[in-house]
Amino acid sequence: MRVGTQPLSRRALLMGSAMMATCARAQASPRLAIDILLEPGPAMLERAADDNARLRGNHPDGFALDPAHTPHITVLQAFVDAADLPRVQEAAGRVLDAASPLAWQLTAIGRYYLPTDGLGLAGITIQPTQALLDMQAALIEATAPFSRQGATAEAFDGPAAPATLPQTVAYIGGFVPARTGANFNPHVTTGLGREDFVRALVAEPFPRFEFGLTGAALFHLGIFGTANRRLWTWSPRPR
Repeated sequence: MRVGTQPLSRRALLMGSAMMATCARAQASPRLAIDILLEPGPAMLERAADDNARLRGNHPDGFALDPAHTPHITVLQAFVDAADLPRVQEAAGRVLDAASPLAWQLTAIGRYYLPTDGLGLAGITIQPTQALLDMQAALIEATAPFSRQGATAEAFDGPAAPATLPQTVAYIGGFVPARTGANFNPHVTTGLGREDFVRALVAEPFPRFEFGLTGAALFHLGIFGTANRRLWTWSPRPR
C-alpha cells in the first residue's frame, strides 16, 4: 500500500504547489483594461480635429484630441493580467502581421453620438470591411486565453470615478460579443457637446471620404474607456 500511495501523495503535493503558484501569480499581477486599436491617417485626423473644434466651441468643458484622447479605431477591448501583457502583444502582433492593415483604405460614412446626461459623445463612423471583421475575429481568438472578467478601479489608467466604474467594467467585460462581429461599429470618437448641438451635427449631410491607416497599438484604458496610455506599438515584421 505504501508503494501505491506514494505517487498519489507526490501528485497531490505537486498539484497543490501549482495551485499556490497560480494564486500567488494572480495576486502579484494586477489586472489591466486594454484597447487594441488602429491609428487613422491624415484624412481622418483632419476631419476629426474639425469636428472636435466645433464640439469644444459648443461645450468648452469637453475634451481635446490629445495624447490622453488619441483618435483611434477600437478593434478589441478586454481585461488582461499585467503579467500576460507580453503574450497578448505577441499574439496581437502575429494577427496584425497577417492582416497588413497599413495597406487598407477605409471609408468614413457618417456621424453618430451616444447621449449622456444632457450631453452627446460624438464620433465618425466607418464602413466595416470583411478584412477588418476578419482581423477582429482573429484578434479575439488569439487573445482569448488571456482575457479575464471582473476588475477594480486599479485596472484603469488615471484617477478612479466610482460612480461610472460598474458601467465601464460591464462595457469592457462584455465587448465580446456585444460589440464585435455583426455588432461591430468601427468609429473615431471626436468629442463631447450638448446633446441638441450634437444631434444637429449628426443630422448634417456627410460627404463620405476614404482614409488610410498609419499604425496599430495597444493602449491602457482610462476610467471612461478612453485610450489613455500607449503600452505597445505594432512594428510590422518583413513579409
